[in-house]
Amino acid sequence: MYLLRSQNGFTLLSTLLALSILISLTPMLLTLVKLVVQLDTPYTLSEMEMRQFHYFLAAEMNQAKDIEVQSNSIHINNFEGETATIDLYNKLIRRRVDYSGYEILLREVSEFKIQQYNNNLFTITIIRSDGHEYTKAYVY
Repeated sequence: MYLLRSQNGFTLLSTLLALSILISLTPMLLTLVKLVVQLDTPYTLSEMEMRQFHYFLAAEMNQAKDIEVQSNSIHINNFEGETATIDLYNKLIRRRVDYSGYEILLREVSEFKIQQYNNNLFTITIIRSDGHEYTKAYVY
C-alpha cells in the first residue's frame, strides 16, 4: 500500500541554513545598533552629566553649614571649616576647596548663571557649548 506524505515540514538542512543566515546577520545588526546609539549619545551624555552635576551640588549643599551665592559662583562652607567654591573657569565648571586645586564637574559650558531670589532660593542656568540650556532651582 502506498502512503502519501506531506512535503511541508522542515528538514535538518533547511533548519541549519536558516540558523547560519541568522548567525551571519547578527554581527551586522549589532553594528547597526551601535551606530544608532552613537548618533544619539552626545545629547544623552549631556543630560547624564547635568543630572550628576545637580546631584553632586545637592549633596554638597546638604552637608553645608552656610551657603553664599554670587552671580557667577557658589561658596559652600561645611562643618569642618572648609569652603568649597563652584564656579566657571575656561568652559569648565569646577569645584575648589579653600581656593586650592580643583575638580572638574562639567565640561564644555559656555555660560553659568546664578540668580538668587531670596535668602533660601536660587536658580542655576547652564548653557552648554552645543546650545542646550539647563535650569534648576535650589532651596537651602
